[in-house]
Amino acid sequence: MTTRLKATYSDNLRVRPLADGKVPAPFDIDWDITASPDYVTRHIRENPFDLFEYSFAGYVVARESGVAARLGWTALPVFFAKPFIMFDGFLATAKSGIRGLGDLRGKRIGVPEYRMTAGVWLRVILRDLYGIAAREIEWVNSRPMLTSYMAELGAPPVVPEG
Repeated sequence: MTTRLKATYSDNLRVRPLADGKVPAPFDIDWDITASPDYVTRHIRENPFDLFEYSFAGYVVARESGVAARLGWTALPVFFAKPFIMFDGFLATAKSGIRGLGDLRGKRIGVPEYRMTAGVWLRVILRDLYGIAAREIEWVNSRPMLTSYMAELGAPPVVPEG
């Protein structure tokens, strides 16, 4: 008997060979390729997939809040993307004076969500490589915290000061 799994991921060059059958999987997979922002909350509300990619930061919050246990989620140590690709599309206005990450102290940074994995990586890189603490930057969220997937996972709606 063949195991059949339902899986989803955002279109990613590292997963595409499995999804298009160029690399055979040891089990049958029904793939649902979706843009990642579209399925993040769907996992929490419907839990429709056997396999799915999820942010590391989101999983930590889901585990701490009990959502992961309630939904039967177990993290697998598989990383589809390197954290450094988060700098694709990292833009600064010409008048900002920003020429590199070391210039971000005292600046405003817009992120989709402060708690998202890419934001966590960015804060760690800024702290460890450039000596810039998170509180030395003004962080601007483009998603209201009360409607974020992190709030659905049980994270407090307000990010702690500092």
